[in-house]
Amino acid sequence: MNLQFTTASTANGGVLSVREALANPELVLEHITEEGAEFSVSLQDIQIPGKPNYYWYDVLIETAAAKKIEVNIAVLSQEEYDKLCEKASIDLYLKQTEDTAKFFLEKSKERFNPELQDRFTFRHKAQLFL
Repeated sequence: MNLQFTTASTANGGVLSVREALANPELVLEHITEEGAEFSVSLQDIQIPGKPNYYWYDVLIETAAAKKIEVNIAVLSQEEYDKLCEKASIDLYLKQTEDTAKFFLEKSKERFNPELQDRFTFRHKAQLFL
């Protein structure tokens, strides 16, 4: 499969590739404060009129300080996604996205006292059609 990775990042959050984020977790963790954050698994169907669909597998992190960080796992074309759906097996991209979200959730919790850990949550987002 031909995967595309997003690599832009900013001081106030931004988008990181999974390779970049896992190689240097501090790029994500530096934005997390004791106020908490929500870690979401997202599969988005990006539809742009006149262009082919792309399916984005992302970890979305929204901090209590209103920062948004996106860790991009993979971008699949419509054809690649359809082939993936034809198989009667687990979606490994979705599993990797979930594992990455849980990794950053646990790393964030480790940084703070146990009484603050309930401020960090995990959830799945529904597939979005944009």
